[in-house]
Amino acid sequence: MKKKKITPLLGQVLQKIAPRIGAKVVMEPEWNIVGQIIFKSGRKRYFRYSSLDINRLGSSEIAKDKDYANFFMKRMGYPTIPGSKTFFSDRWANAIGALERKNW
Repeated sequence: MKKKKITPLLGQVLQKIAPRIGAKVVMEPEWNIVGQIIFKSGRKRYFRYSSLDINRLGSSEIAKDKDYANFFMKRMGYPTIPGSKTFFSDRWANAIGALERKNW
């Protein structure tokens, strides 16, 4: 069974309004809960769930998670360590809806 990707409300709203202001929204593809807003000026802001990058909150939320940070750093052209994956205990995987426990 394939996991269903659900975009949180903030991500959905930002994806709808971004083109109206000439911005672009990039969502992290594996979990689809964090994203980056790229404005016409080139300025970037980040969000996770409903945490928007006000006073750097969104970017600090991204930095706390190595997979999300790795995704955006790679997108910006920074070298990253390959093969770094997330793993969960059975209990946590069940709580967040991950279909299988990741073991690497």
